[in-house]
Amino acid sequence: MTAKYNNFYERWLGMWEDSQEEKKKSRAVIHDEELEWIETPQDYRIALMAGPENGFRTWGSEVTIADIPSGAHTGQHEHGEEAIYIVEGEGCSIVNGVRYDWKEGSVLWMPFGSQHQHFNTGDGNARYLSFTALNLEHFAGLGRVDQWQEKGYTDTPIDAEVSKDGLDKVGRRIAVFKDDAPSLEFDPEDPASRNPEPALDVPVEAGFMRDNPGEGPSLGAHRDWSRMYMGMTRNNRRLGRDTGFRNMEIEISNSMGDAPGRHGGKHAHMEAYLYIIEGSGYTVVDGEKVDWKKGSLVHVQGPQTQHQHYNDTDKPNAQLRLAPGLRFNFFQEVARERFPYLVWGGRGEGMVPRDSQRGGFGGGGSQS
Repeated sequence: MTAKYNNFYERWLGMWEDSQEEKKKSRAVIHDEELEWIETPQDYRIALMAGPENGFRTWGSEVTIADIPSGAHTGQHEHGEEAIYIVEGEGCSIVNGVRYDWKEGSVLWMPFGSQHQHFNTGDGNARYLSFTALNLEHFAGLGRVDQWQEKGYTDTPIDAEVSKDGLDKVGRRIAVFKDDAPSLEFDPEDPASRNPEPALDVPVEAGFMRDNPGEGPSLGAHRDWSRMYMGMTRNNRRLGRDTGFRNMEIEISNSMGDAPGRHGGKHAHMEAYLYIIEGSGYTVVDGEKVDWKKGSLVHVQGPQTQHQHYNDTDKPNAQLRLAPGLRFNFFQEVARERFPYLVWGGRGEGMVPRDSQRGGFGGGGSQS
């Protein structure tokens, strides 16, 4: 027992306050130029984007980004569950002996314990974003990484059975091209966004009581989707459709974006990440402005951290949303009465011109 507490129950009473202090001290964003690249037996060039090791307070997950030179391949290894987004390039992955081709915008899932290896078959660099939960697995006594082969250059043909539909031999989806993924006109995390005229005076969750009726959090669409597609969503049960993924620990749910000069509604939910695929803007997280641009990774902590996204430029942006399985498979459901998904107001324009020399839209916008 630490000097701060005299017994275990005092510690329990102080846990919430301790967690809030930890949140304040942790990182909220990392930019491409801040990455610390290293070489490992698995990758020629890899960097940790977010994890406990570099100051992010996560629910046991971590995000890395890696490059595969032209004509090269990664090592072969196995570990827990992994989701992959192809940032650039083209190639293939061998997962449990089966080949799955990919290109920019593809999403792949590595099942828990699968042996896998990635190959760059294009002329340029290939870059992939990896989302894993090794820290959570370690906490549970399940964290194990086995390195079977080291990285190298591909000097022999890639000899493996080719999957023609992105499914493995037991019917689980391993890969999907961006163009083949479902396109959506609503936010999969906000069912009310399916309604073009959301009722902003309806409480978010049954049993949620407002301090001031008619004010405060309400249900409604909170994003202005300029484009969106589903990559991976836990059997897509939240969408009422099934693309075949069977992920449970991690989730790359969708890409999305805001039109120039637009902002989303202020909202609050469990933990999520945003990887910026294109464009720039900022997010206000618990009153603090967090700037981001192409290649940045933004971490919104849970539970129910208030935040709002802004595009204060003259170009649309594109973001990739990632979330831990602990959110959708456990905490979001079990804790919904105490920590409901909240939305304050709707999306809108409300931006004021940025510096005229930059020629965009800028930095204001209502946050009420």
